[in-house]
Amino acid sequence: MSNGDKLRDKVKPSPQQKQKLRAYLFHREGGRCHWCRRPVRLDWPGRTNGNVRTPDDGVTIDHIVPFSDGGTYSGNNTVCACYLCNNARLALTVGEFEALLKEFRNGK
Repeated sequence: MSNGDKLRDKVKPSPQQKQKLRAYLFHREGGRCHWCRRPVRLDWPGRTNGNVRTPDDGVTIDHIVPFSDGGTYSGNNTVCACYLCNNARLALTVGEFEALLKEFRNGK
């Protein structure tokens, strides 16, 4: 996959394509969550009981522009995120989430 950009259309990628994108993002971010910079694991199984994700230190794919809002799976619209940050961000914009992280780091 060249720069993670082969998944740029509004088509959900296959599990194999997601795995390749997850690996690309993991290496691009130096094995750390894009948001909180905590180390994440690439070998995280990520699923238990079907599609239920478990909170641990595994890497997830976070969309800058959400897929539901027209975002894509391209390398420039996705980042490597830990489970907690990905779920905490939900529908927040990048600016809103970065402000929330800043408040959290400052103990507010």
